[in-house]
Amino acid sequence: MQSAEKAPQSQEATQQLVSLYEVRHEDGRLYYFDDYSAYQHFLEHDETPYTYKRIAAGAKGETLVFGLTSKDKKKTSGIASVDMIDGKLVPEMFYGELRHEGRIYVFNRIEDMNEVRATGEAALRFTDIGSGPKGETVV
Repeated sequence: MQSAEKAPQSQEATQQLVSLYEVRHEDGRLYYFDDYSAYQHFLEHDETPYTYKRIAAGAKGETLVFGLTSKDKKKTSGIASVDMIDGKLVPEMFYGELRHEGRIYVFNRIEDMNEVRATGEAALRFTDIGSGPKGETVV
C-alpha cells in the first residue's frame, strides 16, 4: 500500500511549470518565448540571438518569431513555445504573459491565453492599472 501512495506523489513531482511569453511587437511581428531569460533579453534589447521564424503564419499574416535558447537553436522539434502555439503541448501547470498595447495579460491556463489571442479580449479579468514594471496595466 505504501508504494501505491507514493506513486501519485512522484507523479506530481515530475510535473513542471511550462511558461509561454508573447510580445505583439510594434513591427507587426509576434514574438514567443518559453525561456524567461531569453524573454527578458528581448525586452531589454529588442532582439533575440537565436530565432525560428514562420513568415506570414499569423492569423492576420504576421510573422511568428520564436526566441530560442542556445540549446534549442539546432532543434527541429520539441521546442515548447512552438509546440504550444501549434496545439501539440497543453501543459497542466502553466504561466503565460502576453504584452500588447501597453498591457500585460497574465494567464494560468493556456486555453485562456488562446482565447484572448483569438478574440482580443479576456472575458473574465482583473485589471490592475499601472502595476506593471514600467507602469503598464496588468490584466
